[in-house]
Amino acid sequence: MAKCIGKRITVVLVMTVLFISLGLNAPVHAESNADMAKAKVKWDLKNNKKLKFKTKWYALGVKQHTVKMTNFKISDANEEGYKECTFKLTFNRNIRRPSKKQVFKMADCMDKKGTFGGGFYFTVVDYNTGLSLEGDNDKDVTVSSSDWKYSKWKKFTGTRGSWIKIAKKSTVSVKIVYPDTYEDLAIGVGGYTTIKGAPGTYWEGKKKFSKVKAFQSKKYKKYTHFMRIK
Repeated sequence: MAKCIGKRITVVLVMTVLFISLGLNAPVHAESNADMAKAKVKWDLKNNKKLKFKTKWYALGVKQHTVKMTNFKISDANEEGYKECTFKLTFNRNIRRPSKKQVFKMADCMDKKGTFGGGFYFTVVDYNTGLSLEGDNDKDVTVSSSDWKYSKWKKFTGTRGSWIKIAKKSTVSVKIVYPDTYEDLAIGVGGYTTIKGAPGTYWEGKKKFSKVKAFQSKKYKKYTHFMRIK
């Protein structure tokens, strides 16, 4: 009996040492506190993959559209110690013909607020802080993009002589230059949950992604798609 107990104690001690050893060598999961880990985004943005997203329109409600990333490439930048990430985004908005009353409301909203919704975007953020990297930042990341190109314009007429025009296709090319040691780069695309869009404080890198109401929804994952670059 003593030998049996001794063997059990030995096994327990060995397992305890093994557990401690594994614990010491295991990675520290600091990312669990990252802002983008808290944000309910969908991490499925990939090159050449067409994705569905939703966005809010005035008078029309929430509508579903598509976005596709193409020409994705990561290479060495001209400056030593830096990487360069480039890609193109194509957004397609599929809107059925609105009623004349809806067109009037949308035109009126445009006159009063400067928008009738249907907005979409791309964003480059720091995974840990959730702050935009498109302006000045302490991560030494530079983001530049081409002018947006709009095509397949569709004009709709409404009551009282009102009218609106909607571009069914929009494209933009993006370039990101970042230190090759930087591992918290995240890229996102999607639509807004409000007609106003995200506030300037977000684009200036002063407000966390998870705290912006224009990005938040009970069905948030249907609005935004992300990918990480390491």
